Amino acid sequence: MVLEIEIKFPCPDLLAVRKVIKDREGIFVSGSFESNMVFDSYDKSLRGQNILLRLRQAESTELCLKRPPNGELKSSSEVKVWEEYETCIQDPQNMRSILEGLGFFVDFQYEKYREKWFFESCEICLDLLPFGNFVEIEGDERSIYNASYLLGLNREQASVKTYHELNREYRTAHALEPDDSFVFDKSRRDYLIENGLNF
Repeated sequence: MVLEIEIKFPCPDLLAVRKVIKDREGIFVSGSFESNMVFDSYDKSLRGQNILLRLRQAESTELCLKRPPNGELKSSSEVKVWEEYETCIQDPQNMRSILEGLGFFVDFQYEKYREKWFFESCEICLDLLPFGNFVEIEGDERSIYNASYLLGLNREQASVKTYHELNREYRTAHALEPDDSFVFDKSRRDYLIENGLNF
């Protein structure tokens, strides 16, 4: 188990942020297209407890459980804190069958292209999603805000909301039908898998 402290910033120009990271000698970690399935019980008990049970396929397949921490460190209006458990899975289809056999189902699915960097003691994720671009910064609170300042991100726009919450807000703001899933159309998906953020 690890504690994950993070914050998100909307960012129309991910390439400009990437350039700053590279110019300041940030370390490239990885870049990959992610496909995620979020599971819940049929009575939505996990969602009711703010628990995320996710099967993610990217460069590897990982099963992840995120939940609010039990200790003193809690989320605030400034940062989001998760208690996180994660493990690699060799056979995603078998894992899905196990979860469904235990009474869980795929509640919704989502996709993103994520490029990871290490910069100023933080993990920086440049995220391209169907409804927008974001920079997610993970680290301790002081390092997060130092990194965001160096990257030219607007602290007033910082958000502790999940991508699921941001997707719901986007759909409401654009008068779209409610849908917890957010996935790319096939042509966009194929392009991102082939080219990543090199657009």
